[in-house]
Amino acid sequence: MATLNLKSFEANVPIPLSFTSLIATAAPSKFNKPEFCFKTSAGALYLDPDSTEQVNMSLKQLQIQAGEMVNLKRVLMPGQPGYFVAERANQPYYTTGQANPAYVPPASNGHIPPPPAPTPPPVAPTPVPAAATSKLMACFMTSIDSVAEAQAYADRRGLKVTFTSEDVRACAITCYIETCKGGR
Repeated sequence: MATLNLKSFEANVPIPLSFTSLIATAAPSKFNKPEFCFKTSAGALYLDPDSTEQVNMSLKQLQIQAGEMVNLKRVLMPGQPGYFVAERANQPYYTTGQANPAYVPPASNGHIPPPPAPTPPPVAPTPVPAAATSKLMACFMTSIDSVAEAQAYADRRGLKVTFTSEDVRACAITCYIETCKGGR
């Protein structure tokens, strides 16, 4: 089974795959950095915590189920860090050497079954207002800085505290809720 990582993704080029499990597990890393692993139809997908969180958010937003085909791509824009986005795949992609499960051989009487009905075009996602996006992004940036500062403080006090991407997510959501309520 193949192994995928950040280098497996060309900029803005989707990779069709399905997640056999939507839960990323912590994985040992030879780079002394935290890594998480998703099990996919294309093999094990190893990502850093930020990329793992982006994939998780994208899958949850689309309400993807385990085994459902998605196109996963890494979006890169000049002067900005890249991010991952999953898109619902309407039709599976097949590479050379893979069998097409939709292929039905002709019946023994020589008649070929009719082709399947065409799939409807994909529905474009509802655009998120720029103000809400920038507000949420600011909350995530604040939570990352806060968690890093808290971890550094714990280290100075001699405590070994390690925060996960879930801690950052929880902190960002709390910040976002307070911001939406009119807090600081």
